[in-house]
Amino acid sequence: MPNLIARGSHSLPRQTLRWFLFAGLLFSVSASSVRAELIDGIAAQVGSKVILVSEVLQLVYNQEEQYRKQGADDTLIAQIRAEGLEQLIERALIAQIVERAGLQAKDAEVDQAIAKIADENGITVDQIQKTVEAQGMPYAAYRERIRHEVENAKVINSVVRSRVNVTDAQMRDLYDKYFANQPTGGTAYHLRQILVTSEQEGKDNKSLDVACNKVKHAAQRLRSGEDFGLVASQTSSVHPEAGGDIGWIHSDSLATWMQPLVEKMKAGELSEVIDLPFGCSILQLVEIQEYKPVSFEQAKPKLYEEIFSKQLEEEYGRWIEELRKRTYIERKGYFAEAARLRTPDQDEAASEQLIVPTETPPANTTEETKPASKP
Repeated sequence: MPNLIARGSHSLPRQTLRWFLFAGLLFSVSASSVRAELIDGIAAQVGSKVILVSEVLQLVYNQEEQYRKQGADDTLIAQIRAEGLEQLIERALIAQIVERAGLQAKDAEVDQAIAKIADENGITVDQIQKTVEAQGMPYAAYRERIRHEVENAKVINSVVRSRVNVTDAQMRDLYDKYFANQPTGGTAYHLRQILVTSEQEGKDNKSLDVACNKVKHAAQRLRSGEDFGLVASQTSSVHPEAGGDIGWIHSDSLATWMQPLVEKMKAGELSEVIDLPFGCSILQLVEIQEYKPVSFEQAKPKLYEEIFSKQLEEEYGRWIEELRKRTYIERKGYFAEAARLRTPDQDEAASEQLIVPTETPPANTTEETKPASKP
């Protein structure tokens, strides 16, 4: 399923909760249908804004249901709800910055963001709308979620990114980590692979046969002209999301069983079904080229991006924590108790909600908010 939401995550554990989940975790229920163990009221106050219990329960509804089906106890459910509340608190803090700094996202910017998501997933905006609505979410609500993400990115661009400073020394260190032992020559192969292992198909004596039969069927589809990427996405355990593309591999790094086969293949050629002790495979040699060592200057843009993104995430975490300390925040009743159940890992993860801007040069800063007075 396409990823119709921009990046960002909160964790319980890590990667469990997200601000804008898609793929089966959209908010397909109305607030009135949320589990009603808690009477609706105020879950927390953030400055002058209140967050309702129903808002928290709706945010975590699908995640909570999944955990309940697995037998989660009341303590874990309380942790899930507490984590959901922290997400809404952070969202409220960002919203206050947006309002005070005039960083509201325009409709055209939302349109542009959705068009970019569609392009990255190889689908149309109309297909996004149909997919979203098929999951039970009104398209207008989806647009508002994207609007929040755009505004979040604007806040980061305006307030946080000026704190980030990437040095040549940092890039040199990362370059050495990645490329110090790179080959000085030789041949590189761009490969795609379909692999099905016996472990995927069970632990009985027939699982290897089942795995290999799947690969043989995939081979028939390929020989009849079907696209390798499509077949791999439906069959392979190796990078199905990338159509089985395993990238460029130097000849010295090829697996022992793979090397003699690949070295005899021509660009564009498919291998026969390859029997392995653990399953069966098919290879496609996409392209061959002479390997040329990657220089520091060639690697520099990606090294910069990696370091910049990491530092930006760290600075965002520190900044949002400063903002929390300067803003009146009160968790009410049940949620005040639930907040005490959150672990240090959850606290760290709660600061990791981040949309990395596409541009990396520092932007002008904007005045940060002053502490809100206690009502």
